[in-house]
Amino acid sequence: MNALLRPFLSRMAKRALQGQPLPARFTVRGLDYAAQGALEGLLGAPLARKADGTVTGTLPPRWREPSAWQTVISALGLAREDAADSTETFLTRLAWRAPEARTLIGVVQTMPEVMRFVRNSAHRDSWKRLLLGVFKHVRAGVGEEKTLSQLGSDWLNDSKALRTGPLRRQLALMLSGLEGRDVDERTLFETYGIIENPYTSFVTFFAPLVLMTDAGETLDFPMRLFKAGQATTLSGETVAHVRAVEWRDGEPFLVTSENAAPFARLVAARRPALYTEGYPNGAVQRFLRTLGDAGVEAEHAGDADLDGFRIADMVGRRLPLRRVVAAEIVRNPGEIAGIPLTAAQAARARHVLETSPQMPHAKEIALLLTRDCWYEQEAFPL
Repeated sequence: MNALLRPFLSRMAKRALQGQPLPARFTVRGLDYAAQGALEGLLGAPLARKADGTVTGTLPPRWREPSAWQTVISALGLAREDAADSTETFLTRLAWRAPEARTLIGVVQTMPEVMRFVRNSAHRDSWKRLLLGVFKHVRAGVGEEKTLSQLGSDWLNDSKALRTGPLRRQLALMLSGLEGRDVDERTLFETYGIIENPYTSFVTFFAPLVLMTDAGETLDFPMRLFKAGQATTLSGETVAHVRAVEWRDGEPFLVTSENAAPFARLVAARRPALYTEGYPNGAVQRFLRTLGDAGVEAEHAGDADLDGFRIADMVGRRLPLRRVVAAEIVRNPGEIAGIPLTAAQAARARHVLETSPQMPHAKEIALLLTRDCWYEQEAFPL
């Protein structure tokens, strides 16, 4: 960095760190022509030079955002101030540097275990990189599944960092905060397309499908298993190489089942179905999207509770849903007996409705709260 630029850039970077507005116009003194050229290159805008050597210019709109100064802040070593900051100041600075991640930062600020970790200044640099990596991963949506080793390498330059240890725990806490639910780590990771190993994540279905791979191969064993009354299970690694599918028998329509026993009943009845295994993991989500691209439609059968409706919403965002069975059961349960809600279940449902009143199936969830019960899928008729 040109030494003559340091005072000006430090002044502007510190304003960005403090969240102060950046000026539209600025004046710099003491720059030679080389320094002026370097500043023009950095800002991507021409500067004017007066007879006395004073340089003036207009700060381009993108440079008026505090987050745009992150590279300059790092180059000047100002980020090292984080270690001496209070936890509150550290998080405030981070929110200004990455305003797009403020929602996630706000979520983790409510989590005592996360705050205890961040109070230790030695943890802050890796924790910050983890949080920004999580934000970008979630914003991108579930596409190709990624292993913990790959994410550790991408976010922290250490493939072992997320396999075990405190940063893995912090990753789980960040994701659980975004989900707003208590769930086992494996299910949580798979919901966001994060896996230990691509050969330990699966999708199980029963349908007359032929698969086309990215290597140009045609695989018809799912259709042959279907004709024999048997379901197909594919690993996440195999699903990653499925480019397209063809439905070869009857109407391209299946039932997505949240739970295992109803899925087995569907297979026994020779009805095309796919098992989501609760919240669908990354392989299931990817396969559902491939089915949707092939014109396959579905009805979703799952528990009539908050999680069941959220699972239905996840399925419906990946292929067209004609029907959500649980919604019909809530509106007309008939002889199906409800299961009393626990205090935790009721509190969570109320919180979700208060914070997301327009969420899909909000009316059905409100009805469950009124009745103080939920209905399990195993009691539903096929």
